[in-house]
Amino acid sequence: MAHDLDCEFDTVLYEALYSLKSNDSRILSFKEGEHFRVVDTSVTEQDSNWIRVVNRNGISGFVPTAYVTEKKVQTTEFLSWLERAISAIHQSGSSSREPQRGSLRMLVDLRSSLLSHLGNKVSELPDAEPVHQTTFQDVASNTARVIVHTADTQTGEHEEPLPEKNICGPELLVKLVEEVRRRTDLSHQQSKNAVSVVLEIMKDYHPDLKKMLAGLTDNEIQSVNMDDEKKMCMVLNKLWSCRNDQQQRSWPVHEDEAVIKEDLVELATLLEEADPFTSQRVLQSRNYEDLVMLATYYQMEPRRELRLALLQVFVILCDLDMTIVKELLYSVLPMELARDIQTIVDDDIRIKQSAMLLTILFSTGERPPNDIYGYINEGFCKFVFSCVDGSVDEEMADMLLAVLLAFNLHLEKAEDNLILLTLGKQPEAAVFTQKLLLLVNREDDPVNILQNRGNVPNSTLKMLLDIFGNPTTASLFYLNDTKVLLDIITRQLMDLTPGDKRRLTYLALAENVICHCDYETHFHQRENLQKILENGLSGECSTPEEKQLAKQILQRFSEWFTYKPV
Repeated sequence: MAHDLDCEFDTVLYEALYSLKSNDSRILSFKEGEHFRVVDTSVTEQDSNWIRVVNRNGISGFVPTAYVTEKKVQTTEFLSWLERAISAIHQSGSSSREPQRGSLRMLVDLRSSLLSHLGNKVSELPDAEPVHQTTFQDVASNTARVIVHTADTQTGEHEEPLPEKNICGPELLVKLVEEVRRRTDLSHQQSKNAVSVVLEIMKDYHPDLKKMLAGLTDNEIQSVNMDDEKKMCMVLNKLWSCRNDQQQRSWPVHEDEAVIKEDLVELATLLEEADPFTSQRVLQSRNYEDLVMLATYYQMEPRRELRLALLQVFVILCDLDMTIVKELLYSVLPMELARDIQTIVDDDIRIKQSAMLLTILFSTGERPPNDIYGYINEGFCKFVFSCVDGSVDEEMADMLLAVLLAFNLHLEKAEDNLILLTLGKQPEAAVFTQKLLLLVNREDDPVNILQNRGNVPNSTLKMLLDIFGNPTTASLFYLNDTKVLLDIITRQLMDLTPGDKRRLTYLALAENVICHCDYETHFHQRENLQKILENGLSGECSTPEEKQLAKQILQRFSEWFTYKPV
C-alpha cells in the first residue's frame, strides 16, 4: 500500500496561466505553468489586481492576479517546492536582506508546520534541518518517496500480486526518472543519479531492484519525453525563421535580440536537461538539417550576445553524439571560428569560446573538408603560435594550444603537416615547448573533452612524436628540456605495465628524441633506457610490437646501446 501523504493542510500554490516578461524590478517575470506561494495577503486586500508572491528560486515580487490561478498540489510536491525555494534564498546569499528575509522566515515556518502536521504518517520524509545544509542524501530521500509512490501506483491496491507484470521493469525505471525530474526540477542525468543512489540502498530488499540498478548503470533505459521533444522542435522552428529572416536583410533588427537570445537559452537548457536520447531523436528525425541551419545562422549573425549563445548551443550539441560533431565539422562553422579567432579584438570570452569549440570539432581526428585549409593555413598557425608564446592570459594560451593539438590529430604525413612547417620557421617557441612538457608530465590531453571519441591518440604525445620526428622542429627544444622529456619517458616506461599500449608510443618518442637531439653529447638516461629496451625485447609479457620496436632501437643505435639477440 502507498503511504497516504495527502493531509488537511494548506498546500495551495498559485500557477501561472500565461507567461509574463517584466522590465519592472518589482514585478516578477515568469513562464506559463510556473508556481508561486503568497507571502503577503495584505497587498491583495489593498489592490485585488496584484498579489505578492515568492517563486521557486526564492525571488519575491508582484504578479497580476489575472495571470495566475490557485492550485492545490500533493504534499510531497509542495514540500519539494518549499525546499527548493528556501535553498535558493540561502545559496543566493540574500537571506539577511529584506524582503528575502521575510520570505525565508515564512517559508521555513510553513515547512516546519507541514512536517509537524504530517507526524508519523510520513516517517520517511527528511527532518526539518535548515535547507541550506541540504545534501544529495536529501534528494535521494525525496526520490525514495517517489519510488514507493510510483511502484504502488503501478501495482494498484490488489490483495494478490500480479505475476504476469514485472513491476520493476524498464517502464517503471523510465517513469521513476521522469517523476524525479518533474518533482525536483533536476536534469535528466541528475534524476538518474538520484534514482541510482536510492536503488543502491534498496537493492537488497527486493531482487528486481538489482536488475533495475543494472539497467540504469548500463544506460539501457532510453525514454522519449514528448514534452521535451515538442518544446525542442518549437524552438528550432523559431530559429529557422530567424535564420531565414537574417538572409533577407542586410542589417539586424536589434529589437529582436532579446527574443532570439531567449530562444537560444531555452534550446541550450533543453539540450542539457533532457534525456540525450530525446535530443538525438529530434535531430535525427529532422535529418540533422538543424545543425546546418544553426551553423549558417552563426555565419550571418553579427551580434555578440547571440553569437555567444550559439557557441554554447554548439558545445552542448557536440556532447550528444559524434555524428553531430562530424556534421558540424563539414559545415561552415570551423571556418567561421578560425576567422573569429584571428579577427576578434579585445573580446577574450568570444576567442576562448571559439577556440574551445574548434578544438572539439577537430578532437575526433576526422579529416576536415579541403575548404578548411583556406582558413586554417600557415598564417593561422603563425598567429596562434604568436598568441601562445606572447599572451599574458594563461588560459587563453592554453586554449589556443589545444586548437593546434586537435588539428594536428588528422595530419599524418610530415611533409604536409602545416603545423610543423610553420613551427620550423619560428625563431623560437619556448613557451610552446614548455607547455608541451608540462602536459606530457601530467599525462594530460587538453583535447580530450568529449566522451566516446573512439580510438583517438593522445594529442600531446602525437604532437611530440611529430616534432621530434624532424630535426628542425626538434631543435626548438633546449637541451635541458630534452633531458626533462627523457626523464618523463623513462619514468613512464618503468611504471607502465607490460602490454600497455602507451608503452609503444613512449618507445617511439624515445627513438625520435635519441635520433634528432644530438644524444651522443650527453647520453642522458642511457643506463635506464638500456634496461627498458632489454626488458621490452625479452620480457614474457611484452607484446610482439613492443619487442620489435625495442629490437629496432637497439640495432639502430648499436653504437650507444648494447644489443643482445634473444
